[in-house]
Amino acid sequence: MPLNQLLKFNLEIRLLAIIFILGPLGFLMGFPFPLGIRALKKMKMEQVIPWMWGINGVGSVLGAASTLVIAVSLGFIEALLFSSVCYFIVFILFMKS
Repeated sequence: MPLNQLLKFNLEIRLLAIIFILGPLGFLMGFPFPLGIRALKKMKMEQVIPWMWGINGVGSVLGAASTLVIAVSLGFIEALLFSSVCYFIVFILFMKS
């Protein structure tokens, strides 16, 4: 069912649909940062944890702003593709280390 088919339903149904669509994604995307912090503690690298919080914050702000600019100027599909490529690059870098 394409998402634009949900527009004919009332607000409560649309909110439930979004919760069921985005909830699992948000849950899974919440794991990497805490796991990374835990890995840094195990490697006795506690001194870089504040830097990781800072980089995470900067990445969140820049990611949200750039996604908005891309979505408005190029489209939402392109914004999704761009963000997917960014996540894939980070995944590849993480796998190499």
